Amino acid sequence: MEESLVRLHVLVRWLILASAVAAVVAILRARRRGGWDRASHFSAQSYAGLMGAQSVIGVVLWFAADRWRGQDAFLSFVHPTVMLVAVGLCHAGLAYAYRQHDLRRTNRLALASVAGTFAIVLVTIPWFSG
Repeated sequence: MEESLVRLHVLVRWLILASAVAAVVAILRARRRGGWDRASHFSAQSYAGLMGAQSVIGVVLWFAADRWRGQDAFLSFVHPTVMLVAVGLCHAGLAYAYRQHDLRRTNRLALASVAGTFAIVLVTIPWFSG
């Protein structure tokens, strides 16, 4: 079961990376057209949804693989903690962006949320596995 969870986690990792790039591109395109559109909303929501799904997979994997025992400090504590913070920041940032009445402000805040959490994800991915 652990191996299957790791493979799923790695697969969703690549989906998240692709969706983050797509979201940044869509948000930047919408910026040129005045602020916000369906494509930017859909891509940002897809990114956030994948981040949420990945966090559930990661927590299940954390327990299934006994990562909480601390064999590897990075995989046991740093990676899960920082990634859960990134998921929270992503969802909170997008929720705040969607509450704005000015579409240009929505665009700026959504771009900051997606790009900022994408940077956190890139730094915290254990690139040596999968």
